[in-house]
Amino acid sequence: MSQLILNFFHKDDGLKLSVVPSGHCNYEDHIEVKGKRAYDLLVLSNNRKKNLNKYCKQLKTLLRNHLDIVRLDDTTPMSFCWIVNGVRYLSTSLFFEYYMSNLSNSLSLIKLALESSEVDNNLFNEAKDTLIHLRGMFDEWKTQLLIMPHTPHVVSNNYLQSLLCFTHGCHTLQVSHKLTGKAKGIGFRTAMDAFGKVWPRNEHGETALNHYLVSRALLYHQVYEDESREPSEKLTALLETQKCLSFVRYQKCFLNKKLLDNINNIEKELQSDINTLTNTYYAVETGLENVKIPESYNLIVCKKTQQFGCKCKE
Repeated sequence: MSQLILNFFHKDDGLKLSVVPSGHCNYEDHIEVKGKRAYDLLVLSNNRKKNLNKYCKQLKTLLRNHLDIVRLDDTTPMSFCWIVNGVRYLSTSLFFEYYMSNLSNSLSLIKLALESSEVDNNLFNEAKDTLIHLRGMFDEWKTQLLIMPHTPHVVSNNYLQSLLCFTHGCHTLQVSHKLTGKAKGIGFRTAMDAFGKVWPRNEHGETALNHYLVSRALLYHQVYEDESREPSEKLTALLETQKCLSFVRYQKCFLNKKLLDNINNIEKELQSDINTLTNTYYAVETGLENVKIPESYNLIVCKKTQQFGCKCKE
């Protein structure tokens, strides 16, 4: 199990997705904005590569007040360039720039959250809120097909939904050690279901698959620990835990130390627990269809505010 702990420090880039700005966007050379100085536009241009989080907020304000934007005389239209996994994409649409900068910022938040030694709910929630916000762009963004040389695969609702499920699954799995009783089982089921909805060919698909196996193993071990279950039901759940853990590639996972310690303890006792059930309680394996598992808690997006975890009556 020492290798498992060692793998905790081996941070493989499980997202395998690079979305970075390319070239320069000199807003001050192309446009004027009512109420803003040229210096403000210079700061905006500089933040594109220096402070992406701040840039996204400034760009949102700019788009909200798009009627105040005036193009300078005798200037060419602005163009925006982004590199996605080594491929350069170009568009003159501010929607493209806004979408790509927010997607890039969201990916940075997800990576920070996954690599943090402690669970940071703010990072996960901000990333999820950003992805939900981007899903609402497509009705207004009419020039997606005009991106050169072609529309990147990351510009789609399906991709955003897949990444959103991945993020929600990671968040739920990371906080599971704080849950107790029935809530813990619901947490593992929620994480498992979220990872199961991730498109496997996306860049984060391999990590999602391994996280799915971890969540499933922990879910069925939680069933085993339920004292109200019959011995044969417990044995079936424990064998499923054993099977899932045998397929996990931990170097592809982002698991905090508390989760790893939990898995370590489970693996140490696994064979002994199986032997006790079969030799002492004469348990026999039954089908998984006979093992009831907790319900999952779906990612709920408020219809009114389009925010995750909104507290309004909607």
